[in-house]
Amino acid sequence: MEPNRLHEAPSATTVLPMPRLLPVPLVLATCLAVAFSSLSAASAAGPGRAPWVTASTTTSITLDWPGGSSGYRTFYATSYSGVLTSSTAKKSAGSAVRITGLKPGQMYCFQTATGSGANRSQRYCHSTMRHANRSSQTRVGIATFNVCGVANGCRSWRPREDAVIARIREARADVVAIQEGSSVLGRIARRLTAHGYALASASSTEGVFYRTSKLAQVTTSSTETVCEDETVPDEVDTSTWDTESGTHTDTDGVTWTYDGVEWAREVCEPVTTTTPVAGTFRLGGAATATWARLRVKKTKKSYVFVSAHLTAGKSAGNARSRDGETRRLITKAKDEANGVPIVFAGDFNSHRNRPNDSPRLRFERAGYRDAYDRSARYSKAYINSYNGYEKRPVRGVKYGDHVDHVFLHSRTGADSWAVVAPTRGGRNVTPIASDHNLVRVTALLP
Repeated sequence: MEPNRLHEAPSATTVLPMPRLLPVPLVLATCLAVAFSSLSAASAAGPGRAPWVTASTTTSITLDWPGGSSGYRTFYATSYSGVLTSSTAKKSAGSAVRITGLKPGQMYCFQTATGSGANRSQRYCHSTMRHANRSSQTRVGIATFNVCGVANGCRSWRPREDAVIARIREARADVVAIQEGSSVLGRIARRLTAHGYALASASSTEGVFYRTSKLAQVTTSSTETVCEDETVPDEVDTSTWDTESGTHTDTDGVTWTYDGVEWAREVCEPVTTTTPVAGTFRLGGAATATWARLRVKKTKKSYVFVSAHLTAGKSAGNARSRDGETRRLITKAKDEANGVPIVFAGDFNSHRNRPNDSPRLRFERAGYRDAYDRSARYSKAYINSYNGYEKRPVRGVKYGDHVDHVFLHSRTGADSWAVVAPTRGGRNVTPIASDHNLVRVTALLP
């Protein structure tokens, strides 16, 4: 958990230069100065704010932005700097556009402008899907939620608990990965039981919950021989048994042993123990994770679901720590999965706007992609997954500053990606559940 502020100021804060004015009365000059100081590219009939993704395919991206019904142009290029001078644009009558003819797996950057091409907005970048989704794959709703249970900067839990449960219920996910659940995981588990969820695994801070109507916990059985001493029943007359020899075989062929106090025999039998396939990982420092293997009841297919929380901080040292933690996380999870597909969810405290987005880079080298780059549909992609308890939603620019992620194998797609954050009148609905917003993905698993 950490503040996740925007990396560039909104264009509405950019002040246009003051024109040269003839001498005028002081009052009039003051009024003009105020008027010009509030004028910006955003207020001069242009879109102002960056567009955001609402849909994607391997060759197209659909965008939306705050605006009216007048004509717009959306400029695009394959680099953040290149879009500033790009003349390649798509016209649209309203504040939405679908841009086609793009390359699979390619990052594109966009700027919206008025129909004349003036007053360009902030820039936003998003990649096309690398692979098309396969409708035959298994749909599993996955939520990741840092609930800020007990940690520095977390507000009192009790006033927020109902809101936390409400966000989870609104997400309607099949698997829920919780982070920062210190001291509150038990309360969350009791509340979610009434809504059809069970706790599959937990560390001291993370938890993996699953919807019992959709999935089942995978278990393993082990059998061992357990032996216990059994004394002679009280009704058996042992007065004639030879205590000197220390042994006696009865008429049923059972041999009893005398220990100086009583006659007894050793009885051994096999005992089978069933345990869930689940556990926890120590990743270095304070970084931890929990995992569980779950089976989709309808398809009988099993998957390993991980809830992780990496080191916070924006320094180069923090990025190096997260790189090592991610490497260990992937290695440990693969060892436990033994070939079963893995879904990594959690608070990774990193995003593309950081100088070194080490978790994403490490996952990509291991063959995993952020579901944010692999989804066909999006909802509220412009709202950061970190909200900092701000009254107004924190908006991402450039790539979207989401520190909470779901990583899927590169051949695995997602049908939808969403930030679950209710707003009313442009403000976050209170009480705000956590300083993070819940992220919900519908993964299409093999």
